[in-house]
Amino acid sequence: MLRFVLRFAPILAAVAAASMPCLAAGASRGPRFESYVTVDYAGRSAAVAESTVWSPFSPVDRRGFRLKLDGLVGVSGETDAGVFSNDFYAQRLGSGGSLSAGYQANRGPVWVKAYVGAAYATRADRLSDDGHVAWDADKLEQSMQFGAIASIDVWWRLADRIWTSANASYSQVANTASLYGRAAYEIHRDEAICLSLGVEGSFSSYKENFSEGNRAGKNETYAKAGALLNMRYGANDISLSGGGASASENEDYRAYATVSFGRKF
Repeated sequence: MLRFVLRFAPILAAVAAASMPCLAAGASRGPRFESYVTVDYAGRSAAVAESTVWSPFSPVDRRGFRLKLDGLVGVSGETDAGVFSNDFYAQRLGSGGSLSAGYQANRGPVWVKAYVGAAYATRADRLSDDGHVAWDADKLEQSMQFGAIASIDVWWRLADRIWTSANASYSQVANTASLYGRAAYEIHRDEAICLSLGVEGSFSSYKENFSEGNRAGKNETYAKAGALLNMRYGANDISLSGGGASASENEDYRAYATVSFGRKF
């Protein structure tokens, strides 16, 4: 399942950055940064992603030049035991990240961010399970990949209380192409807080070219869909989501849960 984690690094990082409900025309004029931390749990795998956007020449809610730094770490298990179970035993560890430059354009209810940059991913697989001992260097297959990355984020207020966002990205790391979307309705809002309820879904395609004996790369896909709850208060943004996910590499269907916290400063 860490293959899911690595190929979803652009999406995990874009989930929070693409979500901007309840913004009034005159709000958040000062902050030059927005930073999000996202935790994703899917049974025997878990990942933590961080994304920070810097707007050096204008506030983050206005158009202008952007720099974005993304990072991610993840782990997946050998069996179906959950990450927080006493029976969990790590089979794979990985990390990834990217540095991108881009531009945000605002046109009425539509905000668009486009980025290009460089990305990397590392992975370590345990080759032997003799006695489930510690991770020894001579029993690991380790690899690292570098490549270019490009992404586009769109946020659109369809109606007074309805908003939607989407992210599309491509990375040369494992030839990953990903699409993520969400839509929500603001069930409550006042001067202090805004609550939105909606749905989310994503799909990605990649080549599994890390593993030994599969250097040519095999096409794999991953999809997930679920419900989401978003809460905004002041400069803070919290999202909870969960549902079901399926992966062609495992031919199974399992539940997932995601928590994201963001703040402008």
